[in-house]
Amino acid sequence: MRAHKKGYLLLGTPFALLFTLSLSACAGSKMSGSMPQLQIENLLLNEDDFPEGWIESPEGPHAPLGKAPLGGGPARIEATIVFFHIPVDGGSGGAFEEILRFCTERDAADAFVHTESKYFYDDREVSTIPPGLAHWRPTAATWRLGCTTSDIPRCHFVARYGEYLVGFSIDTSAYTSDLRLVEVTTIDQVLVLLKKIDRVMATVAEEH
Repeated sequence: MRAHKKGYLLLGTPFALLFTLSLSACAGSKMSGSMPQLQIENLLLNEDDFPEGWIESPEGPHAPLGKAPLGGGPARIEATIVFFHIPVDGGSGGAFEEILRFCTERDAADAFVHTESKYFYDDREVSTIPPGLAHWRPTAATWRLGCTTSDIPRCHFVARYGEYLVGFSIDTSAYTSDLRLVEVTTIDQVLVLLKKIDRVMATVAEEH
């Protein structure tokens, strides 16, 4: 994903960099105690979930570090992110998914507003829900979905499932080396990926 990873860091990594990976501050919350610890990287999409041609970044799922004040102070969490790309005649399209786990649902709800602004940050881009996604409703407590058609067309999805936040972004078109804009993902394929994310996260939220 070398051709697009830098661009995606503008959307994805700042979100993840705002948080800290330690769970020590969660003592006394429902995340502590006898509940078994879940490896959140296992919740991420993988290469097999994507249409043919998409490739997972060689570094695989990894956990960025950072911190963000939420409410009365910083919330301690787990975080993981994974990148994908698809080669297109000398260019490439990109995608990523990240998952953050907070101490409490309240912390996650507070963070959702900030997270949403990281994905839908550019007022110059008009974000709409295309007809193929208009009737889909995720099980998330709070969510936002939108696709843009300017610059590089892509779709963004941000959602909260209990104390988890999920962010997903994928190019639907990409530029070739001679600057032709070609489709790399159909809306139907985006929907398949969204449904997989929702199914996995809904199950985890119910269990926790």
